[in-house]
Amino acid sequence: MSLKIVKPVPVVDAADLTITEYFGNVASGTPALSACVAEVRRACAEAFQAPEFDEFVLVLEGEVDLQVSSGEITTVKAGEGVLLPRGLRVKWMWRGPCKYVPICTPAFSPTNCHREHEESAAKDAETMKRLHALHEKTGATATAASSVSVRYELTLGFPAGLLLGTLLSAGLLLGRNALRARRP
Repeated sequence: MSLKIVKPVPVVDAADLTITEYFGNVASGTPALSACVAEVRRACAEAFQAPEFDEFVLVLEGEVDLQVSSGEITTVKAGEGVLLPRGLRVKWMWRGPCKYVPICTPAFSPTNCHREHEESAAKDAETMKRLHALHEKTGATATAASSVSVRYELTLGFPAGLLLGTLLSAGLLLGRNALRARRP
């Protein structure tokens, strides 16, 4: 088995926020998981969202304030991580420069994040239009990967189930089994 090297794809290039995807629907065609590097250049905020995915966030530099529906704000600083469970309505706010790694299971898509419209959000209408276009080109659906991954998570436990669900969704195990089935 050879290793597959993926090239990162800049999926968001807004005035105050850049997001580069390394794994996910756009960069690697992996609907079960996305992993990006996000860089915030100055104070800004995003619109509320209530994603269909779990989001594991590693803050590398700076800090991010996360506001939930109740109004409670949690600050996550450099060197810390946080898990945002699927369905949690959250607003991201930055007081200054910040660099973080969001990892989403299943992979992020503009349709499964349920982002609310907000005029002053870091991702403006044009940025969102480009993001939608990038995801439409892939033809990938995050919901299919979600059902595969969740099934294996329940059976095998989260780490093993996530890995198996990711491999199945990426076609790695299915492709190998299909080749074996064709041999005489």
